[in-house]
Amino acid sequence: MNRVEERFAYWWDKASRLVPKPSKITVEERTDAGDNGRHFAYCEYLSGDTIIAYSPDMVELPQRYIDGIILHEIGHAVDFSYTQPELEEMFGYKLDLEDEGRADEIAEMILGETVQYDLPKYVQCVGPACTGGRRPHNLL
Repeated sequence: MNRVEERFAYWWDKASRLVPKPSKITVEERTDAGDNGRHFAYCEYLSGDTIIAYSPDMVELPQRYIDGIILHEIGHAVDFSYTQPELEEMFGYKLDLEDEGRADEIAEMILGETVQYDLPKYVQCVGPACTGGRRPHNLL
């Protein structure tokens, strides 16, 4: 198990205890998950299966980035598991209509950590060393 998989196991263990019916999530290293820029992972939902794919390059990132990316992808995984009304009832909160912002909101509601977008590349980041802020609405 590498650093990315260890951190995913840590965060998913916490998150899966706090959602009523957690999905089974598969985590895979895939070369198509990175773009040599700010993207290091993605989450997809196919025929009832949730997969979080991460780039081999992600293993070399500082932990604050690994954690930020994982929290964002866990947000997507939970989002794929429920309808938006179910999520809003679960959290007692009206969620962002845009899926990228909603993933960050879900991660924060479940895990109590704010996903920031560290400058200059806007990579997801968690913790006091992050220099960015919340996700810009026009960020791809």
